Amino acid sequence: MRFKGQIGIWLCLLAFCLMQPAGAFAAGGWYTAGQAAGVYEIGTAAELRELAALVNDAAAHSFAGETVVLTADIDLGGSDFTPIGHDTQLGDVAWPFCGTFDGGGHTISGLKTVRPEWPAEDMPRYNQALFGYVENAVIKNLTVRGSVASEYDNAAGLVASFKGDRGLISNCVSEVEVKGKSFVGGIVGSSYCKNLRLENCQNLGAVTAARYVGGLLGTGNTGNVIITGSENRGAVTGTEYCAGGLIGSADEVELTDCANYGAVFGKSVAGGLVGESASSFNYTVTVRRCLNAADVSGEQMVGGLFGNISDKLPGGVAHCYSLGNVQGSKLVGGLAGRVARAPLENCFFYGKVTANDAGGSFGAFGTAGSGENCYALAGFLTVGGEQQLPEA
Repeated sequence: MRFKGQIGIWLCLLAFCLMQPAGAFAAGGWYTAGQAAGVYEIGTAAELRELAALVNDAAAHSFAGETVVLTADIDLGGSDFTPIGHDTQLGDVAWPFCGTFDGGGHTISGLKTVRPEWPAEDMPRYNQALFGYVENAVIKNLTVRGSVASEYDNAAGLVASFKGDRGLISNCVSEVEVKGKSFVGGIVGSSYCKNLRLENCQNLGAVTAARYVGGLLGTGNTGNVIITGSENRGAVTGTEYCAGGLIGSADEVELTDCANYGAVFGKSVAGGLVGESASSFNYTVTVRRCLNAADVSGEQMVGGLFGNISDKLPGGVAHCYSLGNVQGSKLVGGLAGRVARAPLENCFFYGKVTANDAGGSFGAFGTAGSGENCYALAGFLTVGGEQQLPEA
């Protein structure tokens, strides 16, 4: 009878296991304790790794409508960390983080990301950051330190890829050295979110990529991105195309009360604030009261504020200033390298412009471009080895 009782117990356990979703991840006590109220408190490296495992497990959940609160500083020790959230190679299946992550003013240090191991036919897209992939999420009150190095697209200190109808990143600091291929930023790599807001954020880490790289945001596509009260202090390097002190490439963007203090280099297209705004879909780009206080260099389309504005900006650029030196070979200007159809008003630069083919404020204007009350307050031009006074 005792033997039969033991068999019954084992059968019950087996039935219970079979009822669990395939691949389900069992988290610790923090997860169980938070389920009733939908508020989860984590304070150790192990618990942060469990959070990542839960989100990345297709049988777990995304924390949509729930909040994760960081209760203490966490040191990941520089050991490999799998980003929170991912999608498949084709983007047709995704496991995003969809909740609120409140850092509580704490710091996650020692970040070093590693790409998840999956079968070759279902490899996750190359989202490398603390959060690899998020939708409709809120991330706030958090500082991240460490390094992210990827040979592929979408890399950042905080969020590699942001999608969904809405999103917010507030009061966050990234002190992460970030390297990637394309769509790389200090805070966010790429945004396809319809309405994403970044406020009071700061990047302190160097950011390097081949294409589309920015101190705060690598690229903003097919959605509205609002960035206010934020700054970049890390060096930004684009070895091939499109680098910006704040944003690499922007479609529909509102940039207000922001500043760049990090040196910018872009081989082709570099701007102290934005590398390129080249949308042909009549998006609105508005830039107000922004400052570039760093040197900008490259080969062509290099400007103190913008590298290339190749389409109209219905919002326009106003009350923006560049205080750094600008250097390049062709289409180089203290404010913008190339301007096709955009109005710039009440903008000035104070510095030195050096190039074989340069203008004082603008390297080149298209027929519909305009600059009203835009000045070179001081400094000089060096064009083809000869110094010239900038235009007033």
